[in-house]
Amino acid sequence: MGLLDFDLKTRRVWMFPRNIRDIAPWKLYRILKILVQCDDIDQYSGEDQKMMYRLLEESGIKKKGEIRDRNPGGMRTYYSQLETLGFVFRPDNGKSYHFTLAGESMSEEENPLQILQYQLLRHQYPSAYGLGQNVKMDPRMKIKPFMFLLRLLHDERLDFKLSNFDVVFPVIYGHNDDCYEFVVKKILEFRELGVFEDVITNWEIDLFTPRSSPSGNPIGNIKDIANTAMNYLKAAALILEAGKEKGRTFYSFNDHYEHFYREIEKESDYYIPIRSKSDYQSFQRNYGRYLKSKDTRTTTDSKPRKESPSLQFATFKYVEFLNEELYSDDTALFISEMAKYGISQKDAVCATEKFKDKKDSLQDNTYLEYAYSGGKQASEFEKATTELLKSFGFSESQWIGRRKSYNNWRGNFPDVYIKKPGTQECGMADAKATSSYSLGHDDMLKLRETYIHTNLEIDPNSRLGYFVYIVGGIKGNISQSLSMLSAATGLPVSALDARGMLKIKRKNWSPSFIEEHLFKTGAYISADEIELM
Repeated sequence: MGLLDFDLKTRRVWMFPRNIRDIAPWKLYRILKILVQCDDIDQYSGEDQKMMYRLLEESGIKKKGEIRDRNPGGMRTYYSQLETLGFVFRPDNGKSYHFTLAGESMSEEENPLQILQYQLLRHQYPSAYGLGQNVKMDPRMKIKPFMFLLRLLHDERLDFKLSNFDVVFPVIYGHNDDCYEFVVKKILEFRELGVFEDVITNWEIDLFTPRSSPSGNPIGNIKDIANTAMNYLKAAALILEAGKEKGRTFYSFNDHYEHFYREIEKESDYYIPIRSKSDYQSFQRNYGRYLKSKDTRTTTDSKPRKESPSLQFATFKYVEFLNEELYSDDTALFISEMAKYGISQKDAVCATEKFKDKKDSLQDNTYLEYAYSGGKQASEFEKATTELLKSFGFSESQWIGRRKSYNNWRGNFPDVYIKKPGTQECGMADAKATSSYSLGHDDMLKLRETYIHTNLEIDPNSRLGYFVYIVGGIKGNISQSLSMLSAATGLPVSALDARGMLKIKRKNWSPSFIEEHLFKTGAYISADEIELM
């Protein structure tokens, strides 16, 4: 098919809702649970209305202090986004929203990350969203935009990476899969020339949308759409930041999901049929089928189950509570905290019970988010790593990442002091919140000249037995650097990644076994290797 001819009435440029840029799975879960249940809430008076606005604030939908704004119209943009992602539908195009299978699974706290991944990789044009009056996508378009982007990230010619600027070209020219080579060519030209005007074929026609203004900023709008697409993929953990060059952020595919990508790739030729608004309900339910081949429920079955605003509030606060102090949660403390909000003990306990079998999944997803944050959530990653080590049996471990050294003029510590009870031997760890750690010269120098002695300030009788780097992900081969450090310090210096730490959590290993087979190996041990041990 190739590039589509220009049509004054429609758009060929991709479009995604941008009212929520950060669609992190657990944030989506909270938004979904609130919005699908507030259709029948009195928006103007009563206790339910007050609690609902507190829920909206706590979920990050409304900013703190906006509770006086009781106009519910703005909430429709959030419904629209959930609809676009295939979580809800409106039977017979009515006003009330029902769950698709994906939305129902999300509302039941069933692996929100995986659900979001399915929804993004099945996202397609044509779609119910694309046919909307405010979008007007060209009905001849036939493309799965997020699958298209992941295909580009698998292309050796593009060095298996895309910058936020590179993504402008699939947004403009990704009309169908036959445009793939044309898009690759445009990206390579842009990387060579560096100026959009020199690469875009016809500025006025290629960037045209029916709602654009002649005096507007069309390339700025396209770049915004490209950033939104990559934010969506980041939220689904399908891509990782691969570094910055000349003011551009580059991304690579998260290899951990290669098998999943290949499975969804088998569906690449399947497009859900939609020709007009009359196909809306069948399209939405097919799109949101999740792990089923089709949605056979009645509309009564798909209607969201109502919960009291009080229980909803306690549930969202418990999600927040679990994420604030990963792996060190205290249920009794949470229940007492809820009492300060006027939440009954019954509702607080019920909220914790709902996550009895799902707590690990929630916290593990958040741990990986910290690990891949590019340093933005470094402290959170360090503290969560410390709590994980305690859960492995290193109960005397401490987070020391912000502690100051009084005996060393450089004045700093590594991030974690590792110690099991009943021994004077200890270990040290640096936790690096990045998906592409390479163990550079500065870090090697810190270990050799500073960190090697700091255990004595924590316990003068301790003996340092090993050092370990715990990172989001590894870039390249760090074996040589680990060997050099081990030789220079006389200590085994090893490395693990965040997924490896989560693999250990599922094993029933003793601290001594972990030290002997992981921390003292002087090597990088991957998550896959740990899984096979």
